Amino acid sequence: MSGMLVTPKLYGVSSRSSAQLITPEETPDTREDTPEPSTEGDLRLEREIDCGEEVMSCRFNPSGSLLAVGLLTGIIKVFSVPDGIWVHTLKDEQSVAQRLPVTALRFHPCRPSAKGDLLLATYAGGQVKFWHISTQSCVRSLREDRQTLAITFSPSASHFLTAGSSDEILVYDTETMTCVNICQPSPSLSVMDGHRSRIFGLTFHPLSEEYFISGGWDDTVQFWDIRQKRSYRRISGPHVCGDALDIDPDTEQILIGSWRKEENLQVWDSETGQKILTVPDDFRGPSR
Repeated sequence: MSGMLVTPKLYGVSSRSSAQLITPEETPDTREDTPEPSTEGDLRLEREIDCGEEVMSCRFNPSGSLLAVGLLTGIIKVFSVPDGIWVHTLKDEQSVAQRLPVTALRFHPCRPSAKGDLLLATYAGGQVKFWHISTQSCVRSLREDRQTLAITFSPSASHFLTAGSSDEILVYDTETMTCVNICQPSPSLSVMDGHRSRIFGLTFHPLSEEYFISGGWDDTVQFWDIRQKRSYRRISGPHVCGDALDIDPDTEQILIGSWRKEENLQVWDSETGQKILTVPDDFRGPSR
C-alpha cells in the first residue's frame, strides 16, 4: 500500500512562568520542528509535499493523478501525484481579495476525461465555485448567506449538497446550480430530526442518488433523503468537526471521525445504528 501525506508547517510557542525573567541571551526559539511522519504495518510513505501554507482541505481526482489542496488563504494548489510537482493554482479576484479558507473540495465524479477535471470548492465566505482544472478558471459560482463548510456530490453527480454554519443542508441541481430542496430540523426543539448546530460532514450513500448522512457539532450523525425536509434517523455520540464521514459500499458500515482525544475514529452499522468498533488510538499519543 502506498499513500501521500500533506503536512502544513506547524509552529509552537514555548511556555514560561509569567514571573520568570528572560534575558536577551536566553530568549527561547519559539519555532518547533514539524513532527516527522511515521507509518505502521503495510503502509509505505511515498512522498511528502510542503504546501507552504496551512492546509484546510484536500482531495484526489477520480483517476488519482492529481491532488487538490485548499489553503487557509483561499488559494487552491493542484499537485501531480506521480512526482508531487505543483502544476496548477486556482484563484480569482474574489478569493484573492477575501483571503478566506477553502473549507471543502470535491471533484466531479463522472465527468468525461476529454473535458478535463472539474472541481467543486467551498469557502468560509459562503462561495461555492466550480473550477476547470486545466484552464485554471472558475466556470460557475454562487454565494450562500452563511459560512459554507461541507459539500458532496451524489454518485452520478446529478445533485450536490452544501452545509455549514446554519442548520440547513441545501440540495442543488448540478446542471442548473439551482436549489431544489432544503433539509433542516423541525421548528420544535423537542424533535431531533436534523442538526441544531454547525454541520461539517456530508456524504451520499455510494449506491444511492437519494440517501445521505451528515455530521456536526451537535454530537449526531443524521440520515436523510434529498426528497424530504427532515432526517429520518440519527446516531448520537460522534462529534464531527471536519470531512470525516464515509460509507463502505459493500458492508454499508460508516466510518466516523470525531474531534476529541479518545474514541475519535469509529465504525458504526448504518442499519442498526450500533457502534461496531473503535479504532485504537494513535500509538504516538492522543490525536483529534
